[in-house]
Amino acid sequence: RAAPAARWPVAHASVRAPCPPTEEHARAARLAGIIDTMVNNADAKLFHAKKLLQNGESQAAMELLEFIAANNPDLADVQYLLGVAQFGSGKNDAARASIQKAIELDPENEDYKTELENLDKAIKGELPEQVEAAARAAAEAAAAGGTSQ
Repeated sequence: RAAPAARWPVAHASVRAPCPPTEEHARAARLAGIIDTMVNNADAKLFHAKKLLQNGESQAAMELLEFIAANNPDLADVQYLLGVAQFGSGKNDAARASIQKAIELDPENEDYKTELENLDKAIKGELPEQVEAAARAAAEAAAAGGTSQ
């Protein structure tokens, strides 16, 4: 008579419970599917990353989007959002490269092209709101300088 096959020592009773091989395989497949969905669900992770960006948490969003992009390199939305998060984290060159990749993946998307132009302007300080803020700051500085003399 052959000795019984060694089992992996498991503490949790539901995992330890013996079951016929076919049922065990089916249960393992279901469990693998659940884990795969939890770990690799790009849509859920993308939704979370968008919420992080909306809350101004660029660094956390960037880290999550880098993971999504590594596992889904052909998703243009992921590359675009990664660029937004990178810009918010001060990584301008990486942001430009990510948005450029989004354009390469979806060349018909005019929003990506517009955002790349806006990114370039933002890096140079040429966005209208940046120009206005600089003009206000200069006017305030001039006014403060004139009153202190």
